[in-house]
Amino acid sequence: MRRPKFNGVVLAGGLSSRMGSDKAQLSLDGQSLLERAKAVLAQAGAERVFVSSNTLNGDALPDIYPQRGPLCGLHAALLADELPIVAMPVDMPLLSAFDIQLLFNHGAQMESIVTFVDHNLPIYVPNLISIRRYLERTLSGEGNTSIKRFLLANGSSQVNAEAQSRLVNVNTPQDWQALRQELATNTELQEPAHGA
Repeated sequence: MRRPKFNGVVLAGGLSSRMGSDKAQLSLDGQSLLERAKAVLAQAGAERVFVSSNTLNGDALPDIYPQRGPLCGLHAALLADELPIVAMPVDMPLLSAFDIQLLFNHGAQMESIVTFVDHNLPIYVPNLISIRRYLERTLSGEGNTSIKRFLLANGSSQVNAEAQSRLVNVNTPQDWQALRQELATNTELQEPAHGA
C-alpha cells in the first residue's frame, strides 16, 4: 500500500502591518520564521513546500489573485500540483511536524478539509475539483474570502491538537516579546513532544 502524499504551504503573504516588519523574517533560535515553517512541513513529510508570499523569491508561489488573503495561497498550491495540501501560517512558530502529520492523517482518512478545534489554521485541504472551483469563483469575484466562510461552504472536520500551546500565533511586537519570554522560561515549548 502506497503512503499518501501531500504538499506543504507556508502562508507568508500578509502585510505584517500590526507587527511593523515582515513576520517571515523574524528570527527564533537563529532561524527565520519562514525557514522554520518550511522545515516543519518538510520534516512532516511534504513532497514539496510552497511559500505563498508577496515577494517573488526562489521558492515563492505567486498568487493568481493577489491580495485576497490566505485563500490565494491555498488556491495557487492546489493548482500547482494534484496532491492535497497542508497549509500553515508563518506566524505560528511553535507548530511541530507532529501537528502537521496529525492534520494530514485525519484529512487523508476523512477525505475532507481538517483544522484543529477552535483554529482555522493550519489546515488540511484535499485537492478536489469542487474545492478548486469554489476558490476560483470566490477569488475571481467579490465573494467573502475568509477562511471561516471557506470552511462553512466546503464542509470541514476538526481534530484536537496534541498541545494547544503550540497553536499560538504572533501578530504584534507584544505577541512576539511574550512568546520569546515564554520560550525562555518554559522548556516544554522549546522542543515539541514529537519533534519539529
